[in-house]
Amino acid sequence: MDFKRHNLVEITDRGREWAFWQIQKSKAYNNHQIEQVRELIVEGIQSRKIPGIIRRNEELPIERMIPVGFASPCLNNERRLRIPAFVPEEEIVKIITPYEVINMKNTGRTECLLALDNCKKIAAENGIRLGVWGSACLEIYTGLPYTHPCSDLDLLVGPASYSNIKNFYLALESLRSRYACKIDPELDLPSGYGVKVMELFLETEDVLGKGLVDVKLIPKQEIWGLIGGEN
Repeated sequence: MDFKRHNLVEITDRGREWAFWQIQKSKAYNNHQIEQVRELIVEGIQSRKIPGIIRRNEELPIERMIPVGFASPCLNNERRLRIPAFVPEEEIVKIITPYEVINMKNTGRTECLLALDNCKKIAAENGIRLGVWGSACLEIYTGLPYTHPCSDLDLLVGPASYSNIKNFYLALESLRSRYACKIDPELDLPSGYGVKVMELFLETEDVLGKGLVDVKLIPKQEIWGLIGGEN
């Protein structure tokens, strides 16, 4: 299976129970919080089991355990409940990529989701393979109200030429003001790292790359070499 950051995973009931048991055993949450955690991971919300999200593991690796995160649709004091966990690899039954989610039904319920439809058109015009992650991804996949009036739109950009990526990025400017929505594309490198598209056009030699197990500076020359150069 392709365990990459931002991918969603469907998990068996046994895997969810195991993840919750590990969290409960850690005693990191009080009695009230642990009930919220159980609802999010085990029981589901509004009859919908919440998918896990593949995350970077900042702890010691555990053999055959996949680091995932769970996020609640509801905000509490302007903060979303986010729970890091591990799930046995054999209890993951399906992986859903941001490139698959973007082609699922979008209700356009919020500014963030309306902007997404326009981003798809601009991406197609510029030969960009586009994916969506973050709150918009979770809302589209689950049907639950993950986005709100101030939600950012997190996009994933597949490898493309320098000119196509730049044209796509510049074309997003009109949408940012039109929808009063921060649009944040990340370039999905073949090496497994992701870099902010915005940083590619800054006057720097390196950009910050985020991978599944670490974060590191990556020379821009290396990035353009991976995806075909600046021409």
